[in-house]
Amino acid sequence: MSPRSAVVRAKIDKWPAASSTASLLGCIGVCSYLIGLASPVSPGFDLPLVLLIVLATVAAVAGGRQRTPARSFMIVPVLAFAAARLASSLAAADAGRGLRVLAPLLPGLLLFFVLSEWVETRRHVVAICVSLTVAGLLLAATLLCAWWLSPNSDADVLASVTSNPMLTVKNDITAVAVLAPLALAAALVWPRRLIQATVAAFFAVMITVIAIMRSRSALLTLIVALVAFAVLGFGRRSTRIRWLLAMLAGLAVVAVAADALGGFRLAHKVATDWQGSGRVALWAAALAMFRDAPVLGHGPNTFVLHYRAYLDALQLPAWIHVDPRVTPWAHNLYLELLAEQGIVGLLAFVAVSVAALSMVARIRASRDSDLRCLGAAAGAAFIAYLMAAWLELSFIKAWVTVVFFTLLGLLTTLTRFAKGAGTCAAS
Repeated sequence: MSPRSAVVRAKIDKWPAASSTASLLGCIGVCSYLIGLASPVSPGFDLPLVLLIVLATVAAVAGGRQRTPARSFMIVPVLAFAAARLASSLAAADAGRGLRVLAPLLPGLLLFFVLSEWVETRRHVVAICVSLTVAGLLLAATLLCAWWLSPNSDADVLASVTSNPMLTVKNDITAVAVLAPLALAAALVWPRRLIQATVAAFFAVMITVIAIMRSRSALLTLIVALVAFAVLGFGRRSTRIRWLLAMLAGLAVVAVAADALGGFRLAHKVATDWQGSGRVALWAAALAMFRDAPVLGHGPNTFVLHYRAYLDALQLPAWIHVDPRVTPWAHNLYLELLAEQGIVGLLAFVAVSVAALSMVARIRASRDSDLRCLGAAAGAAFIAYLMAAWLELSFIKAWVTVVFFTLLGLLTTLTRFAKGAGTCAAS
């Protein structure tokens, strides 16, 4: 064992080791759900969700006997956000349509409550970061295999023909880009060879898929995620920042090489298509929908029903490109919330986001370097998520809801660690 490994092992062993049954069960439930959701092979029923419900229930029963769960102020904006989505669904003309798209709220809320109340050790937090890395690797590898088997197919067609419900269009690789800081943090905090190899494979496959699929949204999200991680987590003299800069240089080489193999199609798309395949027209339609239903909106998952009529009524100038294909979401989460849930839905989302960013600041105040690294990773992933929301995200996609609540849960539990004994340095 190298000196570095010995030091890391000693630090890991000093982490809160009194992992209760509730914490262990909660960690297993979260990890199994995240990996199962990303698996390209799934049974006829939602086995990952069943496991999550069972393990979360057992964890709550076991934990309730041992202690009173820690409560966080984050519960209030999270429940307000869920209530706002439910209210806009019930107020819509077709309430059933909105309620169907709310299905991911159940696992999302379960993930949040398990993480925020029952996960008690940083060892388990690292395990969850590793599970997210594995999930991202599975998603990216699924797209890469689909391309390899059908190299002449359209990128969106490749995404839609996979059996994974998390993949519907090529830009769903953005979900993987959001997870990049968490993968790095796992490798930095617990640098075991298996973890490092998994993280290396994660980045190699993700960069290759981004270049092949020509996903500008995923590329920009990845850049923002890594830059935010560097800014939040490291000082200029940190040895970790040098390691990160070296890795970024390697990623740039891989990205250019992968794009070159495809004839530099990603570079050409970035330079020429500034409107983003009709996004400007979609944003105009979303704003018009908001003006007609400013309080609770038209209801979740109704953008696809109304946007074409609004586009026809707007009579946009000729220089604004209108995509003739049917587009189910607005490619801007904030405008989509305004259109589908009104000002109430947007304010609920903003309240949750502000609360999450305030937790990042609290975690950064800790004197524990590993805790700061994990907090910076979760914070950077959340910042990348908020950035991607300007271009691509939509709550009609299950992964958008799942990643949102998972990041909120991680930030909440890391804030609890930071509060413990002031800094967690003694834990």
